[in-house]
Amino acid sequence: MAKHLEQGGGKHKGKTEVRKTLNFGDAKLPELPKVFHRKRKKKRYSKTYDRVFSLQEILPVLLAVVLFLASCFAPMAGWPKIAGFGLAALLAAFPLLQRLAGKVLDRKLPDEDLLIAVAVILAFALKEYAAGAMVMILYRTGELLEAFVLTAGDGALEPFHDLLPEKARLESGEGPSDTVPESLAVGDVVRVLPKEAFPADGVILQGNTKADFSPLTGGEDVRILSAGGEVYAGCYNDGGEVLVRVTRLFEDSAMAVRLKHLSAVSKSRTRQEKLIAKAATFYVPAIAVLALAIGVIVPLSGGEWAKWLKRAAVILLLSSPSALVLSVPLAYRGAIQNAAKNGVAVKAQEKIADLARTKTMIFGKTGTVTTGEYTITDVFPDGVEAKALLSMAAAAESHSQHPIAVALKRAAGWTEAVGASVLEVEELPGRGVSAFIEGRHVYVGNASLLEEHGIWYKVPSRAGAAIHVAVENVYWGHIMVSDKPRENAFDALEELRMQGIGNMVMLTGDVLSVSRPIASSLNFDMVKAELSQQGKLSAIDYLQAAKGDRSRLCYVGDGIHDSELMQRADLGIAMNALRAENAMESADFAVLGNDIMTLAVLMKVCVSAYRIAWTNTFFMAAVKLILLILAVTGVLPLLVAAIIELISTGLLMFYALSAYGIRR
Repeated sequence: MAKHLEQGGGKHKGKTEVRKTLNFGDAKLPELPKVFHRKRKKKRYSKTYDRVFSLQEILPVLLAVVLFLASCFAPMAGWPKIAGFGLAALLAAFPLLQRLAGKVLDRKLPDEDLLIAVAVILAFALKEYAAGAMVMILYRTGELLEAFVLTAGDGALEPFHDLLPEKARLESGEGPSDTVPESLAVGDVVRVLPKEAFPADGVILQGNTKADFSPLTGGEDVRILSAGGEVYAGCYNDGGEVLVRVTRLFEDSAMAVRLKHLSAVSKSRTRQEKLIAKAATFYVPAIAVLALAIGVIVPLSGGEWAKWLKRAAVILLLSSPSALVLSVPLAYRGAIQNAAKNGVAVKAQEKIADLARTKTMIFGKTGTVTTGEYTITDVFPDGVEAKALLSMAAAAESHSQHPIAVALKRAAGWTEAVGASVLEVEELPGRGVSAFIEGRHVYVGNASLLEEHGIWYKVPSRAGAAIHVAVENVYWGHIMVSDKPRENAFDALEELRMQGIGNMVMLTGDVLSVSRPIASSLNFDMVKAELSQQGKLSAIDYLQAAKGDRSRLCYVGDGIHDSELMQRADLGIAMNALRAENAMESADFAVLGNDIMTLAVLMKVCVSAYRIAWTNTFFMAAVKLILLILAVTGVLPLLVAAIIELISTGLLMFYALSAYGIRR
């Protein structure tokens, strides 16, 4: 369904094809999808392992197993038995030999494929026929196991492509007609029936409905919408029939952009992956040199060629780092896709590791840990009528989308006609606004704004956030507004602590009398109130200097007003990012919904992937080191080494696959 996402054109290209067909004589056999066919750029330290899981790859191994068992138990001896083991080894080794031939033709230096082949040849030369054949079968089984797990990981993308709508009911002057969403233009009107997916991003023109936003935001997210409400492609109409005016082309819709971004980010690499790829380029030659020393140089001086060649064969068998090279990116890709399922877009895989190392998390207050839906609790005019005070405040804030401005406009019944007389509006971050209304200079904001300009004001007699108004430097009064913490904010922050966040900080421009009770109820470690934008930046710089070299500092904000703060911190998380089209430019994580519990899920996903990746790294390094020591000392037989390699490969790959399994 998503060809337009990558190449443009038809309807279904872009989805991963789950089943293909192989011509096998007159019969047709299903083939499982091929994975990891990525073209790689030539870099000094780069290593790509192509792994394919299909019947074409499985059948030779199965035939090799049958031939091996026949050679073991059939009543034959001598050359027929040896030939049976040799043919079994060749059947299993066929893909490996193909790769070797390709590398020779491409004039590339053969790598561990050559070393494995040499190990099997040594086994046959030392008359270990059964062991040599079994080693090759086990090695190919390990490669198929890697391919199977990678296929399962790639299959996790399928549900995202299935969310894309397949048709749209276009309403035009010529009457209704069915079309594909890709052909819709901005301004087109489409009719969406109950239980259908919205075919494009748009605004409801007619009708009332319930819209299910969970395909985008991850968690349960049903919204009651009427005319003027925004909807997005891929979300579901769970209510009545509605008419929607298209506001974005399909390829620019939130769902399509999310899929393109997810595909691109899944191919990025972390520093850990680059480090392992670099180490792999040194590991394989080092194994070759060690095997040469053990199998050739040592017996040159002491004899006993058979004994030392057996040890060299075991060492060569341990030359492949593919399980580690594949399992580490698999864990991080799992985290990327898992975050997407929970409604979070991630800028790069490296950000997963950075968030897992975060120890200090800074929060904005309004709209982040609070609902952001301010209400007017009281009006205290000074020498003017309450209605005039509200109208003047709303007019000055008419061009702002800040939640307090929205509350003031709603309370005053503000209209566009009133706003037409507002000129030269200047937003003063952390303080308020300055505007000229009908030729008069108006200040609307907190007490700091009035103090800055030497304007007398009345100190509020009750606790809460006070919005002061002054016209021509004359105090008109103040308006009390209130906000409240999100319902599950406390649980989300406590879950973050359990995931390793040791220092929770709130930065806000609101007065301390309002901010302190909220911070206390949510168990913040520190709160800094009445801050200007520069004051917040300075606070972030101070926390950066105090956090330590290995930990990271993360800022959580709204993605619109907090972009500069996010960029100043090591990491930025934008909440309710559907409102901010460019959230990913300033934020490293874009939470598409407005549920603060998503932060806890995201942290759990990142910590899990980071732990899996490094556990796999240390585990495989330890296994390789122990096996090499046992091989050099002659304790480890060739067949036992092959079995341990297969088991450790399976453990690594399936443990990496567990990164895909975290749910809200």
